[in-house]
Amino acid sequence: MSNGMASGRQQSSSPSSPSSSSSSPRKGVNFPTDEELDFLHKHCEIIDATKFYRSTPGTLKLPPTRIQLRNLDKLPKASLDVNVGRIFDIFIRHMLQQEGGNLETTRYWLNLAHPGYRKKDGFWISHKTYKMADGHTLMNTIADQVQSNDALGLDETMSLTMRIFKQDIHGKGDRTPDKILRKFGVKHNYVKGDGRCLLKALVIGKHWSDKNTASTANEAAFYDSKYVRLTRTNVSC
Repeated sequence: MSNGMASGRQQSSSPSSPSSSSSSPRKGVNFPTDEELDFLHKHCEIIDATKFYRSTPGTLKLPPTRIQLRNLDKLPKASLDVNVGRIFDIFIRHMLQQEGGNLETTRYWLNLAHPGYRKKDGFWISHKTYKMADGHTLMNTIADQVQSNDALGLDETMSLTMRIFKQDIHGKGDRTPDKILRKFGVKHNYVKGDGRCLLKALVIGKHWSDKNTASTANEAAFYDSKYVRLTRTNVSC
């Protein structure tokens, strides 16, 4: 930890490596209990609390929020990295709970910016579920830097940003509204249904092209009948 912290701030010892911890970190299996939330509020001050807002239809964002760890000398008898990892862990689970996520499949991004750490714009958990990366995962990343960087103090004011994905960003898109289609010159949305949209569009386009490039009237009529069957408004292909 930094030996040159501002006057009035408590001094805390360097976090030990996970292998030397007197108490092994435990991943939470449920949302935080009242006891865990009391622990969070006792040891972590959210200076300028803000709320999540919907940045896209399926994404909630917590704007940069200043936090400061406190009462580090009153933490339970475990290594500092285990205790601070627990603080971050409770925070992550609490945010997921507040915004209607879960600990199994809801993905999130989290960035923790520290005034003494400029590389790569802070510490990141990128598009993980809680099951894949929790508060102790974040703390392990920080601990590696704290041990080799005297400018990093865990009692410094840090800035935290978080995104929660309420739906799979790789999932299927919704139907394009007719108003948008008309702007691109599309009068009718013939491709419908929940899947294989590209294949459907290719088949419909092929029949349209064939009927317009047919060499005989009979051939044009043949492809036109197929095109009409595929594009009837009461058919979802």
